[in-house]
Amino acid sequence: MKSVLDVIGWVLTLKGVGGLVREFFGFNAMSLLQMERLVPVLQDNAVAFNIACALLGVVVLLAIKRAKGSPAA
Repeated sequence: MKSVLDVIGWVLTLKGVGGLVREFFGFNAMSLLQMERLVPVLQDNAVAFNIACALLGVVVLLAIKRAKGSPAA
């Protein structure tokens, strides 16, 4: 389960950082993860959505790192 969360954390982080790079520099390397372009509500708030994705990914990765130190339930 931790490895699945690890992948989710990295995908969210990369999606957020890639989206910010696209918004600020116009470099479109991660076209597969452009979910904010598909949802009309998120089109106006793409920068905030990408920041939220990056932060959520980092939080998931930090939570996994913290949980690895504790005994398994």
